[in-house]
Amino acid sequence: MSPKSLSRSSTSAGKEEENTKTLKPINGVPIQQQPPLKFDVGTPEIMELFETLFRNDIKFRILSVLSNREGACLREIARNVGISHKNLVKYLDTLSQKGIIEVYPVGIRYKVYRLSPKYDFVRQVLK
Repeated sequence: MSPKSLSRSSTSAGKEEENTKTLKPINGVPIQQQPPLKFDVGTPEIMELFETLFRNDIKFRILSVLSNREGACLREIARNVGISHKNLVKYLDTLSQKGIIEVYPVGIRYKVYRLSPKYDFVRQVLK
């Protein structure tokens, strides 16, 4: 590349930056910056909203169960969530792959599921 082509590309990039900086709102009406919204919402209101929105969501129910316990086995979670343990395995695998829950083997056949320490704040929110 010649120095002229480099200078052209750098000046065209500079013009683009200038153009983005000098863009005006539609119809020439300046946009007034709004003050940030303030919400007076506490944890109970947030939980009520979550329960209303995600009441039938299996993953939310799993997190609710695990937030109340240090750890739980597959059948215990299935009983509290209200689905079969065979269907629950898919949801638990998804949550463990995302790092939301941790899985610990207990003996040869059993596993204990618990909320990841990274998501301990969920315990406080879901109480």
